[in-house]
Amino acid sequence: MGFNNLIIGVTANCMEDELLDFSNSGADLVITKPMKQTILELLLQLMKLDGSKSQPNKRLKYRENSLIWEPWPKF
Repeated sequence: MGFNNLIIGVTANCMEDELLDFSNSGADLVITKPMKQTILELLLQLMKLDGSKSQPNKRLKYRENSLIWEPWPKF
């Protein structure tokens, strides 16, 4: 819809289908509660280095103590 800044979802639900709903709806990253301080720190570092812009057709994933952009198919 033209919004190109990061969208971060925060939820206590961690069922795979619920997390997919967030991502399919456009969330760049979904953080589940209880939140890990490491993820928040990595997100702030990413935003400091790259700004708060979203990447079309990609979603952020937490892997091996880092946040990486992975391809995401549009539905």
